Amino acid sequence: MTNIRYYLKERQGQTGEEYQKKISAHKRKVRIIIVIIILALAAAGIGFKIYLDNRSYSEYEVTYTRTMNGTGNNQYFSFGESMLVYTDDGISYVKDNETIWNQAFEMKKPLVDVCNNTMAVCDLDTTTVYIYDTEGQKGKIDTMYPVIDLEVSEQGVIAAITEDSETNRIEIFDKEGNSIATGQTYVTGEGCPIDISLSNDGTKLAASYIYIDGGSVKSRVVFYNYSEVGKNEVSRIVGGFNHYETTIVSRVEFLDNDTVAAFGENIFTIYAIKQKPEKVSETKFDRTIKSIFYNEKYIGIVSETNNYENPYNIMIYNTKGNEEMSMDTSFMYTGICLHDDRMVLYNDTEMKLFNISGKERYSGNIDEGIRQVICTDKPDRYYIVNGEYGIMNVRLK
Repeated sequence: MTNIRYYLKERQGQTGEEYQKKISAHKRKVRIIIVIIILALAAAGIGFKIYLDNRSYSEYEVTYTRTMNGTGNNQYFSFGESMLVYTDDGISYVKDNETIWNQAFEMKKPLVDVCNNTMAVCDLDTTTVYIYDTEGQKGKIDTMYPVIDLEVSEQGVIAAITEDSETNRIEIFDKEGNSIATGQTYVTGEGCPIDISLSNDGTKLAASYIYIDGGSVKSRVVFYNYSEVGKNEVSRIVGGFNHYETTIVSRVEFLDNDTVAAFGENIFTIYAIKQKPEKVSETKFDRTIKSIFYNEKYIGIVSETNNYENPYNIMIYNTKGNEEMSMDTSFMYTGICLHDDRMVLYNDTEMKLFNISGKERYSGNIDEGIRQVICTDKPDRYYIVNGEYGIMNVRLK
């Protein structure tokens, strides 16, 4: 009230222009204070995230457990805000200790692919693909020939490698089940696809082919574009690379919507494809790659060393191909989980957590046992699957 009286009193002896100047100056001060507060809060938030991302832990606690039937045969996938669980009886989306949805069916050899909040499942060598999101089933498509490999985009676009007695094909469908493209391939011609990967938006496809050249088996990576960019290209092919002379590229993966990694026995290549592909970097090793792991920010490579005390070397690269970390370890891991800037190595009884620079943040035994570790968005929270309890939610502390 004092400020209002002050301004009214002052206004009696001032012109309208002078008064407006004072009001404008006051508003500028208020805006500056607000900006300072916002910047301070942002800085505090960033500082707290840095603290969480680099905090070390010495023990763990189980916050809750969830028993799953048939745990020994189950498959678990990070999905939405939690996980998908595939059992002998069907598939479920579970969040915390609640089942969001459940779909019953039986498949002998399920092929499952997940892209963020969308997943697809098909029994090997059958022609029906089911599509789900966090709310349940969103579609079903039927391919022309039996499926041997499967990819799904976040929008529900399906890419499948199918085969009959004579040839392999790549079949593409939209989420309504309409065919977008299909094509036959022969190993004595352009080659046969051995792996495929879809971009998140479903408009781009990367495929690894093997083909015969002069009596030798060779490999090439081919890129397709199903947007307006590729409509005038033959078979929607917008580029390809066949410089792999001594290695077979057995795996291709979209890391994000515009970045692809192609993996061979002792090499990996990073490609950028906003419209047409270009090679960003290529890294060759003098040792065979033992394991690969990746997310939208990083690529991890594990190879064996000649050092008896530390038989494994772990290297992490960013999506430009620059090395972020290299470390030797003696840890006999059975699985690796990479999420954001965190890497988890685990075996049947022990779990290790590192940041992307290789700093160890946790190392310890999990008394209940480990079959699989699934990372969450929280750096101190993990789902641990084991044979006795099913799913445990674990907090590091």
